Amino acid sequence: MEGAPVGAKPFSKSDEALLIESLAKALHDGMATSYKDILNHLHGKNDHSSNFWKDYYLDHKHRLDGLVQAKARFESARPSVNDRSTPGTDKMEGTSPGVAHTVKKPYAQYIDTVSVTLTPKLRRYTTSTPTGPPSSHTSSSHAQAAAQSPSLRLASNRIGRTTVNSLTTCEPVFNSRLPPPHNEIKIPPLPSRSPSPPSQIVPGPSGNRFTPEDQGFFIKFIQRRLLEDPEMSRKMICAKLEEAAPHHSSRSWSGYWSTHHDLPDKLLHAASNRLWPFLEKPDGPDAGLRGQSPSVKRQHESVSSEGDSEGDDEGSSSGSELDDDEESDEDEPLHRYAFTQMSDPGSPFNDADMYMVAKYIAETPHFNPSYTSWDAFEKKHEHRSARSWQQYFLSRERDIRRLVKRIARDENSQRVRPSGIPPHKRIRL
Repeated sequence: MEGAPVGAKPFSKSDEALLIESLAKALHDGMATSYKDILNHLHGKNDHSSNFWKDYYLDHKHRLDGLVQAKARFESARPSVNDRSTPGTDKMEGTSPGVAHTVKKPYAQYIDTVSVTLTPKLRRYTTSTPTGPPSSHTSSSHAQAAAQSPSLRLASNRIGRTTVNSLTTCEPVFNSRLPPPHNEIKIPPLPSRSPSPPSQIVPGPSGNRFTPEDQGFFIKFIQRRLLEDPEMSRKMICAKLEEAAPHHSSRSWSGYWSTHHDLPDKLLHAASNRLWPFLEKPDGPDAGLRGQSPSVKRQHESVSSEGDSEGDDEGSSSGSELDDDEESDEDEPLHRYAFTQMSDPGSPFNDADMYMVAKYIAETPHFNPSYTSWDAFEKKHEHRSARSWQQYFLSRERDIRRLVKRIARDENSQRVRPSGIPPHKRIRL
């Protein structure tokens, strides 16, 4: 089925029959409710969440609407138990004693497709007009309708307003095996470091069981891997899970993902689309650090806190410390890396990656991270996507820009200095 969640239980014929029956019953009974409310009531039925019922209905809407209308017509045309002949109501006035005539009770007419939303204004029961000799049947029909009308009015008053709007919520979920609706799933805070592999291993009949420790490690490991490389796929993450926790194979981790897919899928979607917490628009003093690793962010926070505590006079000294760092970098020879030394797809970035990124920026005139495309860099280094390289630059921008300055100064000194003369160090005063 198109649009089905990853690893969800596929729809069967019995599931579709239940969906058609639920929608047709709402049309037949004239309940003041919407299709959205009906589908929300199906949450947990046959081990399917409400989002899955909605996706299936939207994917097959035109076909299902025709089946629902046909089902509603059939239910309306079929006589109920109360419609059968009973003593005292079957015999017509003015007829012979030996002849009994049966008159069907009026039923709720089929509601056409225009009134699919079923607002309270449409909650009416209409009586069908018989197509026969009207004279003798009219009084009996009106009498039966009058006897039935109090119960209809009572049911109408008891139903009240049950439509769903933006202020109402879904029905409570009583099936603990199913997760809550997708919009209620909250992404937990990012772990400050890579999680430790589970130490408790519980053997099972066909392999090791998944313990609560495995469950916590599973989510934290996915968060850390996506934080380092948002372009990682589910298959790559499961392979890394097998390396970190070999008591479960990659296929076993993938199967566990399928049965608990809601939160991992939401993390994967947030990372691939650069949504919080994997990337956030700069809107404060910590802007630019939200994509960095926790160690870099803590280092920046410690430096900024020291500068705030020592006062504004220390601002110039902190700037001189940065200059001293750059001068110390100049004293050390610039290490050049080759393309073959770059990291593999799915693995953490290394120094060779940073050197290649800095070299690309140094060779690109008027480089601006706001509008400069990384497509040209991706064509040279295809083991990662352009968006992944851009994310890496944003997370290590300070170190990369410092390396760009070193590369530019080194190339300028190579062009200016005659061959054979070693470079001289800067004299500090």
